[in-house]
Amino acid sequence: MKFFKSKTGLAVLFLVCVIAAFAVRTWVCARELDRVRSETGTDFAPYSVESAIMHGYARDVADGKGLPEYDKRLGPLSNVKLSGQMSLGLEYYLGWSWRLKNTLFGKPEVKPGSTIYEDDPHFTSFCRYAIRWWLCLATGFIFLWLIALRCPLPLALCGAAFHIFSPAAIARYTGQDILRGNFALPFIAATFMLGAWALRKKCPGLTIAAGLTAFCAVSFWDVSQLCLVLWALVEGLRLLISGRFSMKRLALWTTLYASAVLAAILVPYSREHKLLLSPLLMVIIPALLAGGWSSIGSKVRGRIAFIAGLLLCFVIWKIAAEYTGYSDAYSHFGELVKAKIKFLNSKPADPEQLSFAARFLWTPALHSATLPMTLRFFPGSLLCFIILLTGVLVIVPARKYFFKRGFPGALVPL
Repeated sequence: MKFFKSKTGLAVLFLVCVIAAFAVRTWVCARELDRVRSETGTDFAPYSVESAIMHGYARDVADGKGLPEYDKRLGPLSNVKLSGQMSLGLEYYLGWSWRLKNTLFGKPEVKPGSTIYEDDPHFTSFCRYAIRWWLCLATGFIFLWLIALRCPLPLALCGAAFHIFSPAAIARYTGQDILRGNFALPFIAATFMLGAWALRKKCPGLTIAAGLTAFCAVSFWDVSQLCLVLWALVEGLRLLISGRFSMKRLALWTTLYASAVLAAILVPYSREHKLLLSPLLMVIIPALLAGGWSSIGSKVRGRIAFIAGLLLCFVIWKIAAEYTGYSDAYSHFGELVKAKIKFLNSKPADPEQLSFAARFLWTPALHSATLPMTLRFFPGSLLCFIILLTGVLVIVPARKYFFKRGFPGALVPL
Protein backbone atom coordinates (compact mmCIF):
# COMPACT_ATOMS: atom_id res chain seq x y z
CA MET A 1 0.00 0.00 0.00
CA LYS A 2 2.91 2.37 0.72
CA PHE A 3 4.11 2.03 -2.89
CA PHE A 4 0.75 3.13 -4.30
CA LYS A 5 0.82 6.27 -2.14
CA SER A 6 4.13 7.32 -3.65
CA LYS A 7 4.41 9.40 -6.81
CA THR A 8 5.40 6.34 -8.81
CA GLY A 9 2.52 4.35 -7.39
CA LEU A 10 0.02 7.10 -8.18
CA ALA A 11 1.40 7.27 -11.73
CA VAL A 12 0.87 3.51 -12.09
CA LEU A 13 -2.70 3.76 -10.81
CA PHE A 14 -3.31 6.72 -13.14
CA LEU A 15 -2.30 4.54 -16.11
CA VAL A 16 -4.42 1.65 -14.83
CA CYS A 17 -7.48 3.93 -14.67
CA VAL A 18 -6.85 5.26 -18.19
CA ILE A 19 -6.29 1.80 -19.69
CA ALA A 20 -9.36 0.37 -17.94
CA ALA A 21 -11.52 3.23 -19.21
CA PHE A 22 -10.13 2.72 -22.72
CA ALA A 23 -10.81 -1.02 -22.63
CA VAL A 24 -14.44 -0.61 -21.51
CA ARG A 25 -15.16 2.11 -24.07
CA THR A 26 -13.46 0.14 -26.85
CA TRP A 27 -15.69 -2.84 -26.11
CA VAL A 28 -18.83 -0.70 -26.08
CA CYS A 29 -17.81 1.14 -29.27
CA ALA A 30 -17.04 -2.12 -31.11
CA ARG A 31 -20.41 -3.54 -30.05
CA GLU A 32 -22.29 -0.48 -31.29
CA LEU A 33 -20.36 -0.27 -34.56
CA ASP A 34 -21.03 -3.96 -35.26
CA ARG A 35 -24.73 -3.31 -34.61
CA VAL A 36 -24.75 -0.43 -37.10
CA ARG A 37 -22.88 -2.46 -39.71
CA SER A 38 -25.29 -5.37 -39.36
CA GLU A 39 -28.27 -3.05 -39.80
CA THR A 40 -26.81 -1.35 -42.90
CA GLY A 41 -25.43 -4.56 -44.35
CA THR A 42 -22.09 -2.89 -45.14
CA ASP A 43 -18.66 -2.59 -43.54
CA PHE A 44 -19.35 1.07 -42.81
CA ALA A 45 -20.61 2.88 -39.72
CA PRO A 46 -21.57 6.48 -40.54
CA TYR A 47 -21.11 9.49 -38.31
CA SER A 48 -23.84 11.84 -37.20
CA VAL A 49 -24.08 14.99 -39.35
CA GLU A 50 -22.13 17.20 -36.95
CA SER A 51 -19.44 14.55 -36.49
CA ALA A 52 -19.18 14.05 -40.26
CA ILE A 53 -18.50 17.77 -40.72
CA MET A 54 -15.74 17.71 -38.11
CA HIS A 55 -14.35 14.52 -39.64
CA GLY A 56 -14.14 16.31 -42.99
CA TYR A 57 -12.24 19.22 -41.47
CA ALA A 58 -9.88 16.85 -39.65
CA ARG A 59 -9.28 15.14 -42.99
CA ASP A 60 -8.44 18.49 -44.58
CA VAL A 61 -5.86 19.14 -41.85
CA ALA A 62 -4.44 15.62 -42.27
CA ASP A 63 -4.06 16.20 -46.02
CA GLY A 64 -2.21 19.45 -45.41
CA LYS A 65 -4.99 21.67 -46.78
CA GLY A 66 -5.74 23.40 -43.48
CA LEU A 67 -9.13 24.87 -42.64
CA PRO A 68 -10.73 27.55 -44.82
CA GLU A 69 -11.62 30.96 -43.43
CA TYR A 70 -15.01 30.65 -45.14
CA ASP A 71 -16.45 27.29 -46.19
CA LYS A 72 -18.64 27.32 -49.32
CA ARG A 73 -19.83 23.80 -48.48
CA LEU A 74 -21.89 25.17 -45.57
CA GLY A 75 -24.52 26.73 -47.83
CA PRO A 76 -26.38 29.57 -46.11
CA LEU A 77 -23.56 29.90 -43.55
CA SER A 78 -20.80 30.12 -46.15
CA ASN A 79 -20.53 33.88 -45.59
CA VAL A 80 -19.76 33.41 -41.87
CA LYS A 81 -16.22 32.74 -40.73
CA LEU A 82 -15.71 29.09 -39.87
CA SER A 83 -13.92 29.97 -36.63
CA GLY A 84 -16.97 32.00 -35.59
CA GLN A 85 -19.33 29.07 -36.14
CA MET A 86 -17.55 26.39 -34.15
CA SER A 87 -14.78 25.94 -31.59
CA LEU A 88 -11.85 24.59 -33.58
CA GLY A 89 -9.20 22.42 -31.95
CA LEU A 90 -10.29 18.82 -32.14
CA GLU A 91 -9.86 18.91 -35.93
CA TYR A 92 -6.22 19.97 -35.58
CA TYR A 93 -5.56 17.30 -32.96
CA LEU A 94 -6.89 14.53 -35.21
CA GLY A 95 -5.29 15.83 -38.39
CA TRP A 96 -1.82 16.44 -36.98
CA SER A 97 -1.75 13.24 -34.90
CA TRP A 98 -2.63 11.28 -38.08
CA ARG A 99 0.24 12.94 -39.92
CA LEU A 100 2.60 12.21 -37.01
CA LYS A 101 1.51 8.57 -36.94
CA ASN A 102 2.13 8.22 -40.67
CA THR A 103 5.56 9.84 -40.34
CA LEU A 104 6.59 7.43 -37.60
CA PHE A 105 4.97 4.21 -38.81
CA GLY A 106 4.10 4.78 -42.46
CA LYS A 107 0.75 5.36 -44.11
CA PRO A 108 -1.45 2.24 -44.40
CA GLU A 109 -2.52 1.20 -47.87
CA VAL A 110 -6.17 1.68 -48.80
CA LYS A 111 -7.56 -1.47 -50.37
CA PRO A 112 -9.60 -1.23 -53.58
CA GLY A 113 -13.32 -1.36 -52.94
CA SER A 114 -13.04 -0.02 -49.37
CA THR A 115 -13.66 3.58 -50.43
CA ILE A 116 -17.25 3.24 -51.55
CA TYR A 117 -18.60 5.18 -48.58
CA GLU A 118 -15.50 6.99 -47.30
CA ASP A 119 -12.17 8.21 -48.66
CA ASP A 120 -9.96 6.42 -46.14
CA PRO A 121 -11.36 3.84 -43.66
CA HIS A 122 -8.00 3.80 -41.88
CA PHE A 123 -8.30 7.49 -41.05
CA THR A 124 -11.83 7.01 -39.71
CA SER A 125 -10.70 4.13 -37.50
CA PHE A 126 -7.71 6.17 -36.31
CA CYS A 127 -9.96 9.12 -35.38
CA ARG A 128 -12.12 6.90 -33.20
CA TYR A 129 -9.13 5.39 -31.40
CA ALA A 130 -7.34 8.74 -31.02
CA ILE A 131 -10.42 10.40 -29.50
CA ARG A 132 -10.98 7.44 -27.18
CA TRP A 133 -7.41 7.46 -25.85
CA TRP A 134 -7.56 11.19 -25.32
CA LEU A 135 -10.90 11.30 -23.49
CA CYS A 136 -9.88 8.39 -21.24
CA LEU A 137 -7.22 10.65 -19.71
CA ALA A 138 -10.15 12.27 -17.89
CA THR A 139 -10.61 9.09 -15.83
CA GLY A 140 -7.02 9.24 -14.62
CA PHE A 141 -7.37 12.94 -13.81
CA ILE A 142 -10.53 12.21 -11.80
CA PHE A 143 -8.57 9.67 -9.76
CA LEU A 144 -5.78 12.19 -9.06
CA TRP A 145 -8.37 14.86 -8.31
CA LEU A 146 -9.95 12.70 -5.61
CA ILE A 147 -6.51 11.99 -4.16
CA ALA A 148 -5.86 15.75 -4.03
CA LEU A 149 -9.17 16.16 -2.17
CA ARG A 150 -7.77 13.80 0.49
CA CYS A 151 -10.00 10.88 -0.39
CA PRO A 152 -8.56 7.56 0.85
CA LEU A 153 -6.91 5.59 -1.94
CA PRO A 154 -9.64 2.88 -2.16
CA LEU A 155 -12.38 5.54 -2.38
CA ALA A 156 -10.44 7.44 -5.05
CA LEU A 157 -10.24 4.24 -7.08
CA CYS A 158 -13.97 3.73 -6.56
CA GLY A 159 -14.56 7.25 -7.90
CA ALA A 160 -12.51 6.45 -10.99
CA ALA A 161 -14.41 3.15 -11.33
CA PHE A 162 -17.70 5.07 -11.37
CA HIS A 163 -16.42 6.99 -14.38
CA ILE A 164 -15.10 3.83 -16.02
CA PHE A 165 -18.32 1.83 -15.80
CA SER A 166 -21.15 4.35 -15.42
CA PRO A 167 -23.51 4.23 -18.45
CA ALA A 168 -23.88 8.00 -18.20
CA ALA A 169 -20.12 8.46 -18.54
CA ILE A 170 -19.86 5.99 -21.43
CA ALA A 171 -22.98 6.84 -23.46
CA ARG A 172 -21.59 9.44 -25.89
CA TYR A 173 -17.95 9.11 -24.88
CA THR A 174 -16.64 6.07 -26.72
CA GLY A 175 -15.13 7.73 -29.78
CA GLN A 176 -17.88 6.41 -32.02
CA ASP A 177 -18.78 10.00 -32.88
CA ILE A 178 -16.58 13.07 -33.01
CA LEU A 179 -17.81 15.43 -30.29
CA ARG A 180 -16.28 18.58 -28.86
CA GLY A 181 -17.07 17.35 -25.36
CA ASN A 182 -14.77 14.37 -25.98
CA PHE A 183 -11.87 16.71 -26.59
CA ALA A 184 -12.65 19.14 -23.77
CA LEU A 185 -13.37 16.59 -21.02
CA PRO A 186 -9.71 15.86 -20.12
CA PHE A 187 -9.04 19.61 -19.92
CA ILE A 188 -12.03 20.06 -17.59
CA ALA A 189 -10.98 17.17 -15.35
CA ALA A 190 -7.36 18.39 -15.36
CA THR A 191 -8.50 21.87 -14.29
CA PHE A 192 -10.34 20.46 -11.27
CA MET A 193 -7.43 18.16 -10.45
CA LEU A 194 -4.72 20.83 -10.75
CA GLY A 195 -6.87 23.31 -8.83
CA ALA A 196 -7.23 20.86 -5.95
CA TRP A 197 -3.48 20.20 -5.86
CA ALA A 198 -2.76 23.94 -6.06
CA LEU A 199 -4.79 24.43 -2.87
CA ARG A 200 -2.76 21.72 -1.11
CA LYS A 201 0.78 22.50 -2.25
CA LYS A 202 2.83 25.69 -2.16
CA CYS A 203 3.53 25.60 -5.88
CA PRO A 204 2.52 28.51 -8.15
CA GLY A 205 3.18 26.25 -11.13
CA LEU A 206 0.09 24.19 -10.27
CA THR A 207 -2.06 27.32 -10.23
CA ILE A 208 -0.68 28.41 -13.60
CA ALA A 209 -1.21 24.91 -15.02
CA ALA A 210 -4.84 24.98 -13.83
CA GLY A 211 -5.26 28.29 -15.61
CA LEU A 212 -3.84 26.86 -18.84
CA THR A 213 -6.13 23.83 -18.81
CA ALA A 214 -9.11 26.05 -18.00
CA PHE A 215 -8.20 28.24 -20.98
CA CYS A 216 -8.08 25.18 -23.24
CA ALA A 217 -11.36 23.77 -21.89
CA VAL A 218 -13.28 27.01 -22.46
CA SER A 219 -11.60 27.61 -25.83
CA PHE A 220 -12.35 24.18 -27.27
CA TRP A 221 -15.91 23.78 -25.88
CA ASP A 222 -17.98 26.69 -24.63
CA VAL A 223 -20.12 24.39 -22.47
CA SER A 224 -17.04 24.00 -20.25
CA GLN A 225 -17.96 27.32 -18.66
CA LEU A 226 -20.87 25.56 -16.93
CA CYS A 227 -18.39 23.38 -15.02
CA LEU A 228 -16.60 26.49 -13.79
CA VAL A 229 -19.98 28.01 -12.87
CA LEU A 230 -20.85 25.02 -10.68
CA TRP A 231 -17.41 25.01 -9.08
CA ALA A 232 -17.58 28.75 -8.37
CA LEU A 233 -21.05 28.40 -6.84
CA VAL A 234 -19.78 25.64 -4.54
CA GLU A 235 -16.89 27.91 -3.51
CA GLY A 236 -19.37 30.72 -2.90
CA LEU A 237 -21.49 28.48 -0.69
CA ARG A 238 -18.36 27.46 1.18
CA LEU A 239 -17.50 31.14 1.69
CA LEU A 240 -20.97 31.83 3.10
CA ILE A 241 -20.72 28.91 5.52
CA SER A 242 -17.13 29.26 6.71
CA GLY A 243 -16.43 32.93 5.99
CA ARG A 244 -12.91 31.94 4.99
CA PHE A 245 -11.09 32.31 1.69
CA SER A 246 -7.35 31.63 1.74
CA MET A 247 -4.72 33.42 -0.36
CA LYS A 248 -4.21 30.18 -2.29
CA ARG A 249 -7.88 30.22 -3.26
CA LEU A 250 -7.70 33.86 -4.26
CA ALA A 251 -4.66 33.15 -6.43
CA LEU A 252 -6.35 30.15 -8.03
CA TRP A 253 -9.64 31.89 -8.80
CA THR A 254 -7.90 35.03 -10.05
CA THR A 255 -5.92 32.82 -12.44
CA LEU A 256 -9.00 30.90 -13.58
CA TYR A 257 -10.83 34.18 -14.15
CA ALA A 258 -7.94 35.60 -16.17
CA SER A 259 -7.80 32.39 -18.24
CA ALA A 260 -11.52 32.50 -19.05
CA VAL A 261 -11.31 36.21 -19.93
CA LEU A 262 -8.38 35.52 -22.27
CA ALA A 263 -10.36 32.73 -23.95
CA ALA A 264 -13.30 35.11 -24.35
CA ILE A 265 -11.05 37.69 -26.01
CA LEU A 266 -8.66 35.55 -28.09
CA VAL A 267 -10.89 32.75 -29.39
CA PRO A 268 -13.02 33.82 -32.41
CA TYR A 269 -15.94 31.57 -31.48
CA SER A 270 -16.02 32.98 -27.95
CA ARG A 271 -15.91 36.53 -29.29
CA GLU A 272 -18.73 35.78 -31.71
CA HIS A 273 -20.89 34.38 -28.92
CA LYS A 274 -19.91 37.12 -26.43
CA LEU A 275 -18.46 34.88 -23.75
CA LEU A 276 -17.11 37.99 -22.07
CA LEU A 277 -20.71 38.89 -21.18
CA SER A 278 -21.52 35.47 -19.68
CA PRO A 279 -22.78 35.12 -16.08
CA LEU A 280 -19.54 33.29 -15.28
CA LEU A 281 -17.35 36.29 -16.13
CA MET A 282 -19.69 39.12 -15.23
CA VAL A 283 -21.46 37.82 -12.14
CA ILE A 284 -20.28 34.68 -10.38
CA ILE A 285 -16.47 34.84 -10.33
CA PRO A 286 -16.33 38.64 -9.77
CA ALA A 287 -18.68 38.26 -6.79
CA LEU A 288 -16.63 35.32 -5.49
CA LEU A 289 -13.39 37.30 -5.74
CA ALA A 290 -14.99 40.32 -4.07
CA GLY A 291 -16.13 38.14 -1.19
CA GLY A 292 -12.79 36.37 -1.02
CA TRP A 293 -10.72 39.54 -0.80
CA SER A 294 -13.11 41.06 1.73
CA SER A 295 -13.01 37.95 3.92
CA ILE A 296 -9.30 38.45 4.64
CA GLY A 297 -10.09 41.14 7.20
CA SER A 298 -13.51 39.95 8.36
CA LYS A 299 -15.63 36.85 7.85
CA VAL A 300 -18.85 38.87 8.03
CA ARG A 301 -17.53 41.41 5.55
CA GLY A 302 -16.63 38.59 3.15
CA ARG A 303 -20.14 37.14 3.27
CA ILE A 304 -21.74 40.55 2.76
CA ALA A 305 -19.40 41.40 -0.14
CA PHE A 306 -20.18 38.09 -1.88
CA ILE A 307 -23.97 38.51 -1.61
CA ALA A 308 -23.85 42.21 -2.53
CA GLY A 309 -21.50 41.41 -5.43
CA LEU A 310 -23.89 38.78 -6.76
CA LEU A 311 -26.84 41.19 -6.69
CA LEU A 312 -24.95 44.15 -8.16
CA CYS A 313 -23.20 42.14 -10.86
CA PHE A 314 -26.44 40.40 -11.80
CA VAL A 315 -28.18 43.72 -12.38
CA ILE A 316 -25.27 44.97 -14.50
CA TRP A 317 -25.15 41.70 -16.44
CA LYS A 318 -28.90 41.70 -17.07
CA ILE A 319 -28.76 45.20 -18.55
CA ALA A 320 -25.66 44.38 -20.61
CA ALA A 321 -27.14 41.11 -21.89
CA GLU A 322 -30.29 42.85 -23.14
CA TYR A 323 -28.50 45.65 -24.96
CA THR A 324 -25.47 43.83 -26.38
CA GLY A 325 -27.11 40.79 -27.99
CA TYR A 326 -25.74 38.22 -25.54
CA SER A 327 -29.29 37.06 -24.78
CA ASP A 328 -29.80 36.28 -28.48
CA ALA A 329 -26.70 34.05 -28.57
CA TYR A 330 -27.90 31.73 -25.77
CA SER A 331 -31.61 32.49 -25.46
CA HIS A 332 -32.52 29.21 -27.17
CA PHE A 333 -31.04 27.25 -24.25
CA GLY A 334 -32.83 29.53 -21.82
CA GLU A 335 -36.14 28.78 -23.54
CA LEU A 336 -35.44 25.05 -23.30
CA VAL A 337 -34.72 25.30 -19.57
CA LYS A 338 -37.88 27.36 -18.99
CA ALA A 339 -39.96 24.81 -20.91
CA LYS A 340 -38.55 21.91 -18.88
CA ILE A 341 -39.33 23.71 -15.64
CA LYS A 342 -42.82 24.67 -16.82
CA PHE A 343 -43.71 21.13 -17.87
CA LEU A 344 -41.79 19.45 -15.01
CA ASN A 345 -39.26 17.84 -17.36
CA SER A 346 -42.03 16.01 -19.24
CA LYS A 347 -42.15 16.89 -22.93
CA PRO A 348 -45.74 17.79 -23.88
CA ALA A 349 -47.41 15.75 -26.60
CA ASP A 350 -48.62 18.91 -28.32
CA PRO A 351 -45.59 20.64 -29.91
CA GLU A 352 -47.57 23.90 -30.16
CA GLN A 353 -47.13 24.29 -26.41
CA LEU A 354 -43.40 24.81 -26.95
CA SER A 355 -41.57 27.69 -28.58
CA PHE A 356 -39.59 26.90 -31.73
CA ALA A 357 -36.26 26.92 -29.86
CA ALA A 358 -37.54 24.60 -27.10
CA ARG A 359 -39.17 22.28 -29.65
CA PHE A 360 -36.02 22.19 -31.78
CA LEU A 361 -33.63 21.49 -28.87
CA TRP A 362 -35.74 19.09 -26.79
CA THR A 363 -34.25 16.03 -28.45
CA PRO A 364 -32.86 12.81 -26.92
CA ALA A 365 -29.35 14.30 -26.84
CA LEU A 366 -30.57 17.12 -24.58
CA HIS A 367 -33.02 15.20 -22.39
CA SER A 368 -32.64 15.91 -18.69
CA ALA A 369 -32.39 12.96 -16.34
CA THR A 370 -35.66 11.85 -14.79
CA LEU A 371 -35.83 9.93 -11.50
CA PRO A 372 -36.01 6.51 -13.27
CA MET A 373 -33.01 7.48 -15.44
CA THR A 374 -31.07 8.61 -12.37
CA LEU A 375 -31.79 5.36 -10.57
CA ARG A 376 -30.74 3.42 -13.66
CA PHE A 377 -27.55 5.30 -14.51
CA PHE A 378 -26.31 6.22 -11.02
CA PRO A 379 -27.53 3.42 -8.71
CA GLY A 380 -24.33 2.99 -6.69
CA SER A 381 -23.19 6.60 -6.50
CA LEU A 382 -26.70 7.82 -5.68
CA LEU A 383 -27.02 5.36 -2.80
CA CYS A 384 -23.57 6.32 -1.47
CA PHE A 385 -24.50 10.00 -1.69
CA ILE A 386 -27.71 9.49 0.29
CA ILE A 387 -25.92 7.46 2.99
CA LEU A 388 -23.07 9.97 3.32
CA LEU A 389 -25.41 12.98 3.35
CA THR A 390 -27.62 11.38 6.01
CA GLY A 391 -24.59 10.55 8.16
CA VAL A 392 -23.22 14.08 7.88
CA LEU A 393 -26.52 15.67 8.83
CA VAL A 394 -27.23 13.31 11.76
CA ILE A 395 -23.76 12.90 13.34
CA VAL A 396 -22.72 16.19 14.96
CA PRO A 397 -18.89 15.76 14.80
CA ALA A 398 -19.15 14.70 11.16
CA ARG A 399 -21.34 17.69 10.38
CA LYS A 400 -18.87 20.14 11.96
CA TYR A 401 -15.89 18.60 10.15
CA PHE A 402 -17.77 18.48 6.85
CA PHE A 403 -18.79 22.13 6.74
CA LYS A 404 -15.50 23.45 8.14
CA ARG A 405 -12.97 21.37 6.20
CA GLY A 406 -14.45 18.73 3.97
CA PHE A 407 -17.26 20.61 2.22
CA PRO A 408 -15.63 21.54 -1.12
CA GLY A 409 -13.80 18.24 -1.40
CA ALA A 410 -16.93 16.22 -0.77
CA LEU A 411 -19.51 18.23 -2.70
CA VAL A 412 -17.77 19.15 -5.94
CA PRO A 413 -17.15 15.56 -7.15
CA LEU A 414 -20.72 14.58 -6.23
